[in-house]
Amino acid sequence: MSSLHTPRLRDATDIRQIALGWRIRVLNIVLRIGAALGLLALLGGSWADLRANGAAAMPHVVAYAAIYGLIAFAAFVHKIGFTARAILLLAFAASMSTLFLALGGLGGPGRILFIGFVVSATLFLGHRGGVAAIGVMAIIMIIIAGLIDQGLLESSTQWQANIDTRLLWASALIVQLIVVSIATASFSFLFRQMTTLAVSAVESASQAEGSSRLAEERADALEAQAICLLATEQQLRDLVHALETPAVQLADGVLLVPLVGVIDQARVDTLLCRLLKTVSEGRTHLMIIDIAGVPAVDGRVAAVLFQITEALRLLGCETVITGINPDVATTLVSLNARMDGIMTARSPQDALALNLQGA
Repeated sequence: MSSLHTPRLRDATDIRQIALGWRIRVLNIVLRIGAALGLLALLGGSWADLRANGAAAMPHVVAYAAIYGLIAFAAFVHKIGFTARAILLLAFAASMSTLFLALGGLGGPGRILFIGFVVSATLFLGHRGGVAAIGVMAIIMIIIAGLIDQGLLESSTQWQANIDTRLLWASALIVQLIVVSIATASFSFLFRQMTTLAVSAVESASQAEGSSRLAEERADALEAQAICLLATEQQLRDLVHALETPAVQLADGVLLVPLVGVIDQARVDTLLCRLLKTVSEGRTHLMIIDIAGVPAVDGRVAAVLFQITEALRLLGCETVITGINPDVATTLVSLNARMDGIMTARSPQDALALNLQGA
């Protein structure tokens, strides 16, 4: 059962990690933009208040500077953690929304700012944060409506006083809750879909990378196997070359070399090297080469035999060629093959008998 739930847990963890990474990036961008705009607002507001009210405006300037200090601290000091920085930003957004709602009433921008506050809470703190932000918004709107209804907050214009009634505030609160809920749900769904797509893309890239790595490993294994096969093939070929032309000792200093199969250049080189080494090490004075097993004898084979005979003669070893049948003899004569100095015999037995007679 645990193996069945492991992939889901891993996917959920991946989604949370990707969503957290996006939230941190967005929070950093919003805080840095807020810090830049806040600096302009601090300078402009402080200058305007000092110009209008003089020294009496210093408390306002200090308050502006303190608020900006908190925003700048959250923007550039990441050690306090993501949640604390997000809550600080949301507190500032709620304060500004409350201020504009209290000053402008239903006709001001406060309600729109509260929508941004709730959506931002959903983005940074998830569903629970969005629900908590909706509750905070509803409580603040109820408090401000009560203060206006009790006359503790005065409307700045007659038009604002006409719309800031108890019935319109109740209707506005209901509409605000509906709009905020729809916006929050839509944003949550969109954000969840984006993170799911991101996880799928990461998994696809990971699978592709794994497949590529596996293909490379298989290619390396096949290459190593091919090299091993080539080495084995070469060893077998050397073994075949060593065994296909044995040198059989017929008598003291007499060796018989039966040739079987097609004679190519590679085989000629190997054969010549082996015969020269054998003659040199064994003090052979007569080499009988039987070609009865060679399927086709032409001028090239005759040249090879002549080459072997001359090389062996330089080492003091005579060569007798046996196994020449009538067809081979006819072919050699018709080709004017060079056979000067090459002794021949009908069979290895005849060559051995001639050697014994000569001795």
